[in-house]
Amino acid sequence: MKHWPVRIRLGLAFAFILSGLLAVAGVSRWAILTLSDTITSLYQDNAVAGTELAKMSTALLRYRNQVIQIIGVQNKDDFQEMQTELPKLEGDIRRYLTAYKQHTKGKSGEHDETVESVTVEKGIDDYLSLEKRTTDRIKSAMETGDSKETERLRQAAIQNSFYGAGPTMNMAGESLDQLLSTVVQIASDSKLAGEETIAKAQTILLGVLAVCLLLGTLIARILSISITRPLKALTQAVALMAGGDLKARSTVMAQDEMGVLAKAFNDMGDRLELAGAKQEELVSTLNNAQANLVICDRNLSITYVNKGAEATFGNLEAQLKQEIPTFDTKQLVGASIGPLIERAEVLRAAATDSTRLPVRADVRIGSVMLDITLNGLVTHEGEYLGLTMEWVNVSTTREAERTVARMQSALEHAGTSFLLADEQERAIFLNKTARECLQQLAPELQKRLSGFNPDGILGESILRYCNDPASMRRTLAGLGSKDVYRGEMVLGPFVLDYQVRVVLNGKGEKLAYVLEWQDVSQERKTQHVIAELVEGASNGSLSTRVELGNLDGVYGSMAQNVNRLLDAISVPMREVGQVMKALSSCDLTVTMTGHYKGEFEEMKR
Repeated sequence: MKHWPVRIRLGLAFAFILSGLLAVAGVSRWAILTLSDTITSLYQDNAVAGTELAKMSTALLRYRNQVIQIIGVQNKDDFQEMQTELPKLEGDIRRYLTAYKQHTKGKSGEHDETVESVTVEKGIDDYLSLEKRTTDRIKSAMETGDSKETERLRQAAIQNSFYGAGPTMNMAGESLDQLLSTVVQIASDSKLAGEETIAKAQTILLGVLAVCLLLGTLIARILSISITRPLKALTQAVALMAGGDLKARSTVMAQDEMGVLAKAFNDMGDRLELAGAKQEELVSTLNNAQANLVICDRNLSITYVNKGAEATFGNLEAQLKQEIPTFDTKQLVGASIGPLIERAEVLRAAATDSTRLPVRADVRIGSVMLDITLNGLVTHEGEYLGLTMEWVNVSTTREAERTVARMQSALEHAGTSFLLADEQERAIFLNKTARECLQQLAPELQKRLSGFNPDGILGESILRYCNDPASMRRTLAGLGSKDVYRGEMVLGPFVLDYQVRVVLNGKGEKLAYVLEWQDVSQERKTQHVIAELVEGASNGSLSTRVELGNLDGVYGSMAQNVNRLLDAISVPMREVGQVMKALSSCDLTVTMTGHYKGEFEEMKR
């Protein structure tokens, strides 16, 4: 039997119990139907009959009261009007009497309801006839106008109500009371019969219930043993697994539903054990990860902190406590991440609205800058469970980025042209001066380099502008951190003076090349012109001057000063020449007439 499916065992038990219940229901139905017949009989033959008799008694009293009122009326019209009500009241009495007579009559001991009802009917007829004769006589006297006769009849009627109609009325009332008593007695007898029927039904019902209870207890005991024994074993296995023993398993005792449940539990245990192993592996991976990771529930309470996060928080604890006094690295689990993210509006909003996740923002807490990323934890069904928080201490990085930004801004607005290239000689940055210079040099460079585009420098190799790229690459490869390679490039009328430095990291690895150049075209022109002037002056020619139209800025000013210098020298020298020529001719009348300063003034004297 223990290998029978539980549904069959329960079905048999249910069938037996159902049979007992059907038997009990049958007995109960028989008792109810019998009792219902008794109650119906009691209602129809007694309650309804009693109701009709009560109505008739009430109508009879109204009739008597109407007669008494009529006897006391003096006015003829009022008398006639009130007399017309008597037939209606009499009709009510006889209608109730007729309704009563239609019901079945019974007996109770020596009382026969049929005989007593005849007596009541005769008494009522006698009373009604007596009252009718009395009122008719008074009416006739009123119609003849004989007031004395009317008064005599009225007084006689009053006496008759006490000595004639009264006793008759009393006899009818006594008969009616007796009839009502008989009806009540019959009802009492019917009640006793119903109680006997109920007593019999109760006895039978108790017997059937006792048998059903006994057999039901026996079947329940058998079923409970067959179900609770494997269930107890399963419960013990569940308790062990709940205590953390994922290797706990239940013994499969049968092939019924409990056996299927035990097998399902064992399968679940296998999956949980596998999942536990994967979870341990995942936790180990997270603990050994370099990233800082915190997992929170929906209420932003921390439920997990990996070792990397613990270590980072430990290093920053003193700094964080200055801004968050409640921060404690030893009590992270259970604490809220609110104080860490409340300083960033985007993070605070996303933490309470999962639709905004993932989100990333920098948060400054005192002197510490954290780059925080929030991601949502969502099940396959889309249920939001909480969020993860990853962060990096970017205090140094952000400061370095600001320093780089300041340097880049300084380079961008420097008066010298700068070009940065990566370790593979590809251009990665041009400042404003360099871009403007290349725009100016574009026509000359396009003659030299086919397809040159001043707006497409970034990403190209800087070696393409060299006459010998291979030689230049070898030169750059040999540069050290303190070495500078200088050169000059002539592009038509333009002369560029350039120098190249290499940027190395702490390990000596190349990070970038810095190319710096200046347009020295005017400088070279000025140098050439001044050299020609010096050469001419050395040869005794002081008449040559620098053409100022091709020079501007500092070089134009320098050339103008050179011209002034030559002018300042050549004029007194011509006068000196004229004086010396006159002296050679023994002419002492020729003198220097110009206005001079310094040694030229001394020479003039």
